[in-house]
Amino acid sequence: RKLKRAQAIRDQLRSQIRQFLNENNLHPKELAQQLDTKDTNYVSDVISQLLEVGQVQYEADGKLKWVK
Repeated sequence: RKLKRAQAIRDQLRSQIRQFLNENNLHPKELAQQLDTKDTNYVSDVISQLLEVGQVQYEADGKLKWVK
């Protein structure tokens, strides 16, 4: 049950991250502040996963960008 909850949180965060980064490139801290969660460890996990698979990348100014 905990695994299902954790996966649901990650899925929701992934969706929110995509939505925010499609609108604007954001610094990781700015992005984390806008996300609707208190589970901050999930935020860094999801961002790391998105960076690994190439869906998100860092720009020269240090902001994150959603790669379409």
